[in-house]
Amino acid sequence: MKTAYCSVLGLLLGLLLSGSPALAGAVSPADPSPAAEAKPIPWSEIGAKAGAQYSGDGLSVSTDAQGRLRIRCVFQRMEGEITAEGLWLTSTTTEGSAPDRFRVRAERLGRSGGAMSELGEAGTATLAGANLGRYQRVGMVEEYSASMDGVRQDFVVPTRPAGTGMLRVELAVRGARVQSSAQGAELVLAGSGRKLAYSRLKVVDATGRELAATLEAEGEDRLVVGVDDEQAQYPVRIDPTFSDANWISMGGAPGAHDTVFALAVDGSGNLYVGGAFTVIGNVAAKYLAKWNGSAWSALGGGAQNQVSALAVSGTDLYVGGSFSSVYSSGTTGVTDTRCIAKWNGSAWSALGGGAQSGVRALAVSGTNLYVGGYFTSVYSSGTTGVTDTSRIAKWNGSAWSALGGGAPSTVLALAVSGTDLYVGGYFTSVYSTGTTGVTDTSKIAKWNGSAWSALGGGAQSTIYALAVSGSDLYVGGSF
Repeated sequence: MKTAYCSVLGLLLGLLLSGSPALAGAVSPADPSPAAEAKPIPWSEIGAKAGAQYSGDGLSVSTDAQGRLRIRCVFQRMEGEITAEGLWLTSTTTEGSAPDRFRVRAERLGRSGGAMSELGEAGTATLAGANLGRYQRVGMVEEYSASMDGVRQDFVVPTRPAGTGMLRVELAVRGARVQSSAQGAELVLAGSGRKLAYSRLKVVDATGRELAATLEAEGEDRLVVGVDDEQAQYPVRIDPTFSDANWISMGGAPGAHDTVFALAVDGSGNLYVGGAFTVIGNVAAKYLAKWNGSAWSALGGGAQNQVSALAVSGTDLYVGGSFSSVYSSGTTGVTDTRCIAKWNGSAWSALGGGAQSGVRALAVSGTNLYVGGYFTSVYSSGTTGVTDTSRIAKWNGSAWSALGGGAPSTVLALAVSGTDLYVGGYFTSVYSTGTTGVTDTSKIAKWNGSAWSALGGGAQSTIYALAVSGSDLYVGGSF
């Protein structure tokens, strides 16, 4: 197992954290409080953070059994095919009617007020890598990828066009009507009338320098990108994104009225959001809500207090935080769940008697749920049948169990790779049993199902986030 350490958490997990990290070398002797350790997710980075946690095939570019290049973006309800004509997308929101098929394709390239060159009608489509499709013609390369934010379409201009004036790329739209919007442009699909945003425009040159650019509608079937490329080094990359128009506003009033701490995505592309809010978009939702791609909804009556951790397993959503109860509706039908509960899509249930104190991290492996946080014990029922689990425990669907002797201080992050569980947080050691058999692990350790082990010498300060990709573990925090 290779472990890569980064000091900026956003580099690892779509900018999970905001605010100032702890000063280098500063270590508090006391276990941090839940309030001190809760880290908000900036609203503009919801898509990136959710995507970092998603592992299904609903966001993909791949080759099907017939050798065709397919793209899927289940979260934004789009799928498509990359052909010799470029990318054709289809809206998957309409049922019982002919699907909406549409595209935006570069047709001409040149200079504002100067000569424009026609781009070729046909090109070559290839799978260029994991989640990356490429369409190549003389004078232009288009690349396509899928994320929580939508389907990204990159126009790569390999060489500087002759002449003076701004770089100009003319885009032809088929299957949709173009209209201007505050974010860039909107596409109104011809069949269903569904509105898609074509926005998030960013243009960079070969050095990574961002260039000033505009995206404007010219009639109902044409878009134009203008780029100030006077100081640019080529190639230049232009990358707007298709997404549901409602994703830009996230339904009603922008975002949540208070902090977001946790995200999870299910196999159908639904986004679950937990935090300190009680209103999100235009919906009353106590500390927990679901975004289905076009609208917000509450999960029953929500929770009694803050939600700090979420994890999905099949159709079940596990919720952790500092609450003492969750509600079926309003404040009635209370299920007595201390700091952790399960939502099956229609109703809440408890996990034994819950945890003695706040839950900060969740991870699922098969039928097992791993739970980390501030607690020192978990309960079989009520406050009896206590299992002595210090800061970390396992729920197998019917009973709690300890992971050795746990950790002496807060667990803030969990990640699973095969049969191994990686644990990060504020602790400096983990215990084989009780408080004996200590393994010297600074802020990070691995549990293999029966024993703890260290990862090198660990980290100098608190770990807030972990992510696994193949055989690599990525670690972020204030170290």
